[in-house]
Amino acid sequence: CPPRHDTKQNAWPQDPWSLVSISNNVTPLLAICTENKIEHEMVVCDLMKGAQKEPEFMAMNPMHCIPVLEDGDFKMWETHSIARYICGKNKLETLYPADVQKRALVDSQLDWQLSSFYPCVRTHLYEHIGFAGPSSEEDKTAAEAKFAADLWPTLQFFQKGNGAAITVADVFLGIALHFVCKRLPDGFIAKTEGVKEYAAKVKASLPKWAEYMGDSEGFYTPPAK
Repeated sequence: CPPRHDTKQNAWPQDPWSLVSISNNVTPLLAICTENKIEHEMVVCDLMKGAQKEPEFMAMNPMHCIPVLEDGDFKMWETHSIARYICGKNKLETLYPADVQKRALVDSQLDWQLSSFYPCVRTHLYEHIGFAGPSSEEDKTAAEAKFAADLWPTLQFFQKGNGAAITVADVFLGIALHFVCKRLPDGFIAKTEGVKEYAAKVKASLPKWAEYMGDSEGFYTPPAK
């Protein structure tokens, strides 16, 4: 569904390209393809005009969400699954290891991000970028406590398991944390020791960042006070 736009909180991009290109479900896929010189074409679905509900799109993805991957006759959705497919097809074994146990840890981290990490980020971030109304104080307090007690220690656990390697799971999470810290520099996530350093490490591993992150960098810049 299209994100809700609250003009009092944030100015949404008006052109379809910019709207899609700020999505954290899309930008990590662009990063993987661009950084690894994988030929690709980004076809924009105009969410504001309901293009995701058109029969042609629904035939590819009955859940009518973005992104969708089309590779010849093969079509799939769900961003983490798409990333796994791209890495597997192109043998990107640094991002997505061939070793079954190392790959299982990466899969575990990707699944954990969806089930545990992103709900906390939504509570912290979404009201500030027009995705949702204000969170309750109770929910904000609970999210802060969960991040400190569970989520950040869990990410550190995954980092030990992966060693020094930047995996596909790190690409997703590092990009997300970079923009959370940029938008909310005084928030509890940005102030957690080690978070900014982790996000910077991931960003440094993506030397072509400027080629696909321009819209996101602009969108997540805090509004002038």
